[in-house]
Amino acid sequence: LRRVVDDWVYRNDEMLVLVAAGNDGERGYATVGSPATAKNILAVGAADLSLNASIDYGARPDYRLAPMPAPGDTNSYGSAYVGVPAAFGPYAAMLRDVSVVKADPPEACGPSDGDPRLERLANHADVRGKVVLIARGACNFVLKCNAAEASGAAMVVVTNRAAAQYYGDHVPYPFTMAPPLGEGYGDAGSDYAHPVVNIPSAMVSYADGQKLYALAEAGGAITIADLPETAHDLADYSGMGPVWFDMRIKPDVVCPGTSIRSAGSDADLTSNQCGGYAEGAVSPILELSGTSMASPLCAGAAALVRQYLTEGWHVAGTKDPQNGLAPSAALLKAFMIQSGEKLKTATAAGAKLYKADLGPTLEYGWGMVNLTSVMHFNGERRIFLRDRAEIAEGAAPHHFC
Repeated sequence: LRRVVDDWVYRNDEMLVLVAAGNDGERGYATVGSPATAKNILAVGAADLSLNASIDYGARPDYRLAPMPAPGDTNSYGSAYVGVPAAFGPYAAMLRDVSVVKADPPEACGPSDGDPRLERLANHADVRGKVVLIARGACNFVLKCNAAEASGAAMVVVTNRAAAQYYGDHVPYPFTMAPPLGEGYGDAGSDYAHPVVNIPSAMVSYADGQKLYALAEAGGAITIADLPETAHDLADYSGMGPVWFDMRIKPDVVCPGTSIRSAGSDADLTSNQCGGYAEGAVSPILELSGTSMASPLCAGAAALVRQYLTEGWHVAGTKDPQNGLAPSAALLKAFMIQSGEKLKTATAAGAKLYKADLGPTLEYGWGMVNLTSVMHFNGERRIFLRDRAEIAEGAAPHHFC
């Protein structure tokens, strides 16, 4: 099949064919499947989603709560403390240098088990706009967050207990806080209704909580440290080179291919299907992962390159149809390859790190497509091109399929 594709592109040299590299990368090297092994095509691998896209899609990576000590604070702190996000409420994408304060009462609960709700914290005036530390215990997590939110808190950090109080207690390490079962979270008509939580919250370990209490006592602040970016992580499943029979480097480039949302169909011509993405349901929006999702994104990028050249933008960074050209598949492929950026790949220990060399590599070819490095505008630079050049020996040109 690869020979058929190579021959077709040779005979139709204005058509760039993009082929998914395959999803067998977890098996190791030489896992790019035919016809992605062909010479004249652009073989496409897959990268993970960016961090922001992952959060938009509902992922909740652990927070890294970085202490910002006040001047004169002599306490010793770590660079950041892990905060496990709650299963309810929003996710805090960013908090920078926000003051931290202890709750009063410490557990943010009502006076008794029979009356666990606290309308707002006693120190609500001091809590407004700040990160508030609340101790675990006495009432459920939603009630704690309700009281903090009513007091104007920007975020809740719950500190775990030092020792277990009952069998199965998760101490002293942090865990995902969940709303109480069967007590009407978010249901205003229930017997024990809990208002929906509208501020972010997280839990830290007992030991880290004690450090944060010391930080609060000294008048310090918290910053949610930047999480590792994942947009340049090669997807574990992305097929890798080399091509086993001639050691050709494949894939050529990589585009995002993880959890990509695209058009779906219920295969019913009369349903007038319409709506948004719905997990586990027949939906007009479909979410899939794989190099077959990365390939259309790269194809769109290649189409932009074609438009850039046919409309003559490459001459001086402005539209100039008189100097446009009809690019060959080889020229489009050259632009795509030249745009590639390094990716992070998994080490033997499982960590994802950038390779020391610039590439190309057997894992991802020339890297993640970034057209800003090859398409220039407004006179930034001029690009001189020579397309379809013949290789000649003496008077006879040579043609290679």
